[in-house]
Amino acid sequence: QPRDYTEYELIKASDNKNLIYVKTSFKNIPAYYFFDGKKEKKLFEPGFRTNEHWFDLKNNRLVWAELYPDVYWGNENFSAIKIYNLSTGKATYLASKKTKWFYPKWAEDGTAIAVLESKENGTQNALLVDTTGRVLNRIEIEQGAFVSSIVKANNNGILVVYNKDEKTWFTQLDFDGSEPHQIGPVFYAPLRHPVVFNNAIYFSTVVGHTEQIVRLNLLQNTSEIMSDVPFRAIDPLVVEDTLYYVSYEGIGYSIRKKTNKKVGDYTSGYPKMAFYTSLEKGFPSQINKISHTEYKVKSYKKSSGLINIHSWFPWVFGPNFGLTLFLENKLATFQSTLTYVYNSNEKASQFVGEIIYAQLYPSFFVGASHTLNRNANNGIIESNANFFNSRSWSETDFYGGITLPFYLMRGKWSRFLSFRTSTHYLIANLNEASPTLSKISFPYYQNRVQFYNLLRTSHRQIFPRWGQNLVIEQQQSFDNNIAEQYTFLGTFYFPGI
Repeated sequence: QPRDYTEYELIKASDNKNLIYVKTSFKNIPAYYFFDGKKEKKLFEPGFRTNEHWFDLKNNRLVWAELYPDVYWGNENFSAIKIYNLSTGKATYLASKKTKWFYPKWAEDGTAIAVLESKENGTQNALLVDTTGRVLNRIEIEQGAFVSSIVKANNNGILVVYNKDEKTWFTQLDFDGSEPHQIGPVFYAPLRHPVVFNNAIYFSTVVGHTEQIVRLNLLQNTSEIMSDVPFRAIDPLVVEDTLYYVSYEGIGYSIRKKTNKKVGDYTSGYPKMAFYTSLEKGFPSQINKISHTEYKVKSYKKSSGLINIHSWFPWVFGPNFGLTLFLENKLATFQSTLTYVYNSNEKASQFVGEIIYAQLYPSFFVGASHTLNRNANNGIIESNANFFNSRSWSETDFYGGITLPFYLMRGKWSRFLSFRTSTHYLIANLNEASPTLSKISFPYYQNRVQFYNLLRTSHRQIFPRWGQNLVIEQQQSFDNNIAEQYTFLGTFYFPGI
């Protein structure tokens, strides 16, 4: 039976040997599922994961890294560790949310969590933290090396996958300060999602032209191939005498199982792929030919890249046609827009420029617009034409104000709230002066509140299946007798097909 493209990933086993995994499809967003051998049950939908392809499970508690944006600064994001208890059905963050922690792994006794910490200078730390987020131990990873995953952890140290000089191997990092020591052979392809079972490490790596499950016997220091699929085998899990893994099936990734017996012996070597052809022939690595330069660390000037057009937006839906250019310096502290719009109803042209200074909170902005050849007769029904008497004018608006944005994205919901207030001074010059009036000018203020709440979309969805976008705007002249306007705009998204 044909079915929607579906992906199963990251199989884990609960305390009673039932399977827990992540399932997603073109139609549905990622969710955790429970399978007892007969029936599948949906547990919950996680938030935006910072490490999309990883979670761990121990003592019926799931742990993963989730995106946690700063409330005030939209371009400052964190990776917070979240724990879900299968028994209570409740999820909680560690107390420390503003962290850069990735790839969480439960310690063997289940009382602590090992995580990888990314630092601003590009290096890493391997940490052991308790369930409140307090750091118990820390190991600095040497510069030039990269730890891609954690195999296991306890109070003595952390076993990791260590990558350096185009090679990778398992390394034990101890908290007592001793030198890291290698476990097993050196590999020449990535080692993905390793798990430990009965003195052996199961992981996926490249075997020939495909990715297969490989077992490293820690007692005999030998490697064995455990799967033989046409395309790809990943995410191993061993329960007693059964090996589970995820395999690519053409219409997605499916869960397979087999007896925990080897298919053949594995010898570490360069993968048989075009990229590694020169390596297999004994030539030096191309990466080693890249010159290495130590650059001095220094602060950017705030004016660096000040005139930098990074994107543009065309106005293609009438009656307004035009173009907006977006400019931003390298530090994203100065942002500006330049806009030209032609209104086909009034046959008028408008030029707009705005500068935002985002170094402080709230952000400040100033701007101006100038409109040419506005004509009251254009777009007016014929019976009212004599009243306006073909009057035309140019219009200039100077303004400045502040914006208070709040980035409230949590879990699977993307939420945003902003308050914007500005003061304007409008000048209208009549092209043909009348005996009583040739110029109009007055100040006014504008207030705007926006809030949106949008559910995460699946691969095939253009708009969210559920969401709201609300905008309330007020324009009021300082003199209440001149002008006053209120605008309410609401957009609602409902489940579709």
